[in-house]
Amino acid sequence: MKKVVLKSLVVIAAAIIFGAATSSCGKNGNDDNVVKEFTVTFNSNQGTPVEPIKVKEGELAPKPDNPARTNHTFIGWYKELGGINEWNFETDRVNSDIILYAKWEEDEIPLTGIQIINMSTGEPVDLTEPLTVWYNNSVTLQAQPLPANQNEIVPFAVGWTSDDDDVATVVNGAVTGDDVGDAVITVTVTGKTSITVDIEISVVENPITEIQVPATLSMIAGGTQTLNPVFLPANYSVKAASAALQWSTSNANIVDVTQDGELEAVGNGEATITVSLISNPAVKANITVTVTGAAELGEIKFADFEPYVGHHPYQGLYQPTHNLQYAKLNLQAGREYLITGFTGASYDLERAYNRDFMDWDEVKGTVTFTGQTGEWDVYYSETINYFWVQKDDAVYPETMWMRGRDFTHAAFWHSSNSSWSVGIGIGFDPRIIHQGYMKPLGNDVFQAHVYMAGALANFFLLDNVNAWTGETSDYDLIAPPQFEKNNAATRINVTHGGGNEDYNSWVYVRVTYDRSVTPRTKTIEALRYDRRD
Repeated sequence: MKKVVLKSLVVIAAAIIFGAATSSCGKNGNDDNVVKEFTVTFNSNQGTPVEPIKVKEGELAPKPDNPARTNHTFIGWYKELGGINEWNFETDRVNSDIILYAKWEEDEIPLTGIQIINMSTGEPVDLTEPLTVWYNNSVTLQAQPLPANQNEIVPFAVGWTSDDDDVATVVNGAVTGDDVGDAVITVTVTGKTSITVDIEISVVENPITEIQVPATLSMIAGGTQTLNPVFLPANYSVKAASAALQWSTSNANIVDVTQDGELEAVGNGEATITVSLISNPAVKANITVTVTGAAELGEIKFADFEPYVGHHPYQGLYQPTHNLQYAKLNLQAGREYLITGFTGASYDLERAYNRDFMDWDEVKGTVTFTGQTGEWDVYYSETINYFWVQKDDAVYPETMWMRGRDFTHAAFWHSSNSSWSVGIGIGFDPRIIHQGYMKPLGNDVFQAHVYMAGALANFFLLDNVNAWTGETSDYDLIAPPQFEKNNAATRINVTHGGGNEDYNSWVYVRVTYDRSVTPRTKTIEALRYDRRD
């Protein structure tokens, strides 16, 4: 009993002592026995989030479940973002708030293909059908890896080639249509040539669908203007042949047009100019052109002519078989004339016009008089189909006369030209077909066009058609080799020495006689060698 009481007293005394001690500490302000807690934060570095935890001072932090990240393998938690010093959950103790960073290793993602993007649309190119590229235009393509997050080929790069550089060329994905046709563009991965893509290219024209020109145009006679059509659509792209134009006029006597689109105002009135695509005539435009201010056309009318029966002192001018018609006409220098009313099976103005005094416009079917203003004797032969323009009574220095045989002023030969007879007492044929009126060019120079045939064809140059004056042996001859000077007796002439049937015996020439130099010069230029009946 006493032992039990004694033990109880001991326990009570110990408790009192412990309580006193504790009370004493509290009074002194010491918290040395309070346990601290710190926060451990986990930065998963683009992985799935990990909740922070509280850890008592000096204790080990429990290792959380590993985070996850697509296409990456988790390596561990590190003390810095750079992943240099790994946190050891078995030995490293927490003594402050800390942040641990997840370190990852990227998984290898292989390149499996290429996707081609049309940069003008931003859409993938449909490789099941050809990609259309306008001629002379470009389309920019971009190659993108599949899958987009592949890391097998870094940096990703491709090469571009064309199987036909004449049709389409490609530089860094820019495809240019150089000619109409088909080509294949091949895209190959640099570093993995087993992965390629073929893109079929069809180069076509973006056609012209409309031509725009002014609807109306006013011009003054004698003026010119060049039209520059506008093609639509504005982004048309065609080869030169597809843009070539055809120009035409409804009336060349009012306004004429060249194939370069240059208009020339000719005569008063209204005409329509049409311009169209040669490759597609349905694409066209019309311009209504009004011309004012033109001098009226002159007219050389058959009604003003009458059969020639001889009014000149040398009646030999007339030969009935030539059906010669005559008129005295007042002609104006530089004026344009219509020749009307002449008919007959042989009539053809393009062959009949006088080469020395008329300029022929085959488009308008008119002639322009190139002689001096005044009265002129005009003859027309239906048989020979030619107009002679001369002044019957003219003598030097107003003109020089050509007389001879087997030649004619006409530009085309006729069998009746080949003849010879004694004329007016000076020994040669005076008929009009065997004489040539030379046009004065100024400075004592004269010119005429004549047709010669046969070895005996020759001509003299005289001051007066009816007298032997003006010819001289003192002259130089500049001519093709078949022509020669013939100064026998008093016949100081030029002879054509070719054979009758020889090709070179038929020749159309331009004769120029220069009396201003010493010695005088006769120049013969052969314009064509042929026989044209």
